[in-house]
Amino acid sequence: MCQTAHGMNDGFMNIIVDAIKAARAFHLSSIVETGAEETGAEDDETAELETNEEIDGITIENHVLKNSYKGSLYTDDGPFSRPLSKAIGKNPGLCTYHEMAPLPTATTGQPNADDCRRDLSALIFRHRSIEELNEKISECRSKYGTKPEAMKFIDALEDKKEKVCLAYTQWKFSFNHSSTQRAEGYNDRLKGHADLKAMLSQADLVTMHKHVKAIEVDVSTKVIKMLEKHRRNWERVATIYEDAVDESIRMCTLHVKSCSKIGNTGSKYEVQCSKGPAVVVDLDTKIVHRGQVFIIPTCTCGYWCSSFRICMHIVKALLEDGREVKSVKNVKNIHPIHLLQLHPLWPEALRKQCKMEDYNDLPHIGMILGVSQEKTEASAPAAAAVCPDEF
Repeated sequence: MCQTAHGMNDGFMNIIVDAIKAARAFHLSSIVETGAEETGAEDDETAELETNEEIDGITIENHVLKNSYKGSLYTDDGPFSRPLSKAIGKNPGLCTYHEMAPLPTATTGQPNADDCRRDLSALIFRHRSIEELNEKISECRSKYGTKPEAMKFIDALEDKKEKVCLAYTQWKFSFNHSSTQRAEGYNDRLKGHADLKAMLSQADLVTMHKHVKAIEVDVSTKVIKMLEKHRRNWERVATIYEDAVDESIRMCTLHVKSCSKIGNTGSKYEVQCSKGPAVVVDLDTKIVHRGQVFIIPTCTCGYWCSSFRICMHIVKALLEDGREVKSVKNVKNIHPIHLLQLHPLWPEALRKQCKMEDYNDLPHIGMILGVSQEKTEASAPAAAAVCPDEF
């Protein structure tokens, strides 16, 4: 619920569409049986053909929604995780919350248990470079490897570091999340507690359908009210996005040391902070979202790659280039996945709640939704097709 209400917007629709694709392209009953095995040369050949798809010269990674970015699928660790990620074309990731569960056991018998817990936790959440991560793993082996519990934790983490550790996962778009917490929250409501849980465990499909539908109606009603409030306040993104931009502005003033234009590129800047390597910002990057080309600022830093939010480096480059930073003044700075207009329930919020017209300053949005942006009446988006009919 939080994921939908607070601005995961189009990402929620991505999940629905990709889930349908997975069900069609990959029999879920065979996931455990196939394990990590490849699905065959025919699938590999099809995947190879898909990678050649382009729109306006931009490579398409998500061939269902026609996005230039792939996205990630975070799951618990199990034999189903890799085949499922492959089936729906996502970067695989493992829930850091679940991977941290053995940590208390890993500190057993350590004379400096607090230091051990801190250092092992840092392997997952702190170190941003792969070289530093590998060095710290070796250090932890040397310092804490005398105890089998710690060695077991370190060995397991090193085996799946590409799916767990920040040094790797920061480059995968995941809304800057690395756990399954939001899905678990919804799962908790579905399963219920106490008497409800006992009743549902014995329920038939009709009863379960009614239960799921009741939760969906409750969540949707709350989301529509939140979207209505955003529209009445002329807000284009969720509050969590605006707060993140404010934080990037603050971080820019504290940590960015220099920003210089790269040669005659026109829109590319090299930005150097007090710590870490220099990054490159391109203020006019072409990206594809749901088949439409958008031009937005992008950065090579891990924060932008994992969140698609304006980072401190983009803030500095925008200021250096004489452009507006705040999204409320320049919506073209925002990655379209964060725009409230593309939330699946946005048309419903306009039609049923606030009776207001949609924004009309981004014609690409109208093309995605299948409506004209020249004059978008409040009732028009109701018939918008937000999911493709075929895959």
